[in-house]
Amino acid sequence: MELDKNWVYNIHSIGVLYISRECSSADMTAKEIYAPASVSDSFLLFISKLGTLVREVHSVKGLISDKDYALEWKDRMNCVIFHTNILMKNSIAQDNYEQIKSQISKNDVIIVWNEKEEIINEVVKMSEKSICFVIGLMSAGMCSVKAMDPRSKRADIRTYGAITEDTIVQANLLPRIILRAAMVANMKMKGKRLGNQKYLSSLFRRQVILDDIKKSEESSKEY
Repeated sequence: MELDKNWVYNIHSIGVLYISRECSSADMTAKEIYAPASVSDSFLLFISKLGTLVREVHSVKGLISDKDYALEWKDRMNCVIFHTNILMKNSIAQDNYEQIKSQISKNDVIIVWNEKEEIINEVVKMSEKSICFVIGLMSAGMCSVKAMDPRSKRADIRTYGAITEDTIVQANLLPRIILRAAMVANMKMKGKRLGNQKYLSSLFRRQVILDDIKKSEESSKEY
């Protein structure tokens, strides 16, 4: 049935890439980027507030294996899956860094926690086809968020909820703000792929199908 193809949630798959300050500035290896030797407490605190740790998320494809983990956040209308390199333990153990890269870079939206002063080339390449939110740490409990969008440079396109092209956010408010921004950006990217067609959420499509079923049943009763 067509109804079965439309989720009761709007599903958002978001990549989360951690860039350690310990990474070398030049000739960074895939291992340095995707399997950092250590992870900062500030990043661990950030992802702990993004969602709940899960092994399998319904039947959503994306997890590399049942030994890799992701983060899940959901409310009554949306389900967000965050794929982050530091939770892909199985692939790290197998030195399968290209698989980790693929899992993150294939998303339309990527959150980059960048502890280096500059934005590395790997992130620049990702931003050529995905919207990247690059987060940098500042003093006094603040974070900078730079939005890198491969689409038009119009200012209205570069607005994602409370996040614009360059935004300063309190660190304790960042997880919820970036969550909303990521969902907005993900819907914009889905709309871009549709071209002239209007993007319809999964919930809206589901309601249209239910309305059609109801009308069909009412018509059959009349006869």
